[in-house]
Amino acid sequence: MRSSSAFADFRASPGGSSGITGSSPRYNPWEQRVAVAIGLKEKLRTGEIAIRTGEIDRFTQSAIVLGSGESIECDACILATGLNLRFFNFDICVAGARVGVERINFYKGLMVGGIPNYFHPMGTWHTAWTQRSEPLTRFAIRIMAHMKAQGFGTVSVERREIDSAPGITPNYVMRRLSIVPRLHGTWNLPSIDNLFANRFDPGSFNFS
Repeated sequence: MRSSSAFADFRASPGGSSGITGSSPRYNPWEQRVAVAIGLKEKLRTGEIAIRTGEIDRFTQSAIVLGSGESIECDACILATGLNLRFFNFDICVAGARVGVERINFYKGLMVGGIPNYFHPMGTWHTAWTQRSEPLTRFAIRIMAHMKAQGFGTVSVERREIDSAPGITPNYVMRRLSIVPRLHGTWNLPSIDNLFANRFDPGSFNFS
């Protein structure tokens, strides 16, 4: 079966070429969220997979027609651009009042502005979402150990306005940019954050 998406045309390509054709995208691919696909490069070299970059102009009964006029025959087209990016799928209430989470600040990918005693480990834009789960969990444990040792019952960070600067710029992020949380306090690179951003500084938090 031949199947296509907006970015990849999975069909045999004779000649063993790289399989990468099309116009340059509006973004730098290496700055985006690049999925690790074992065997992808080998299949590109052998022509088992061909990649097309371009805007979809229309669909026909048996093909996708790109803005360049190229027609890509396929039996199935998988649309992978409809992600509704949401960081909170539930209501958060403080003192009985619902907290508006639109554009809320997210400190070090762990605590949300103005919401006490709530740890919400968040991944990183550029790599697997779970890559920071363990370091952030350990970070939360250090905070709770400090609270226990000092006799504190509450920890929080202040809610504040942060300029929006997402680490990646695909459409599913940009169309939600007006409401997604504002990240701060990290470099958005796990290898660096694990060394520096995840260091515990009690002065960066409000304890009581």
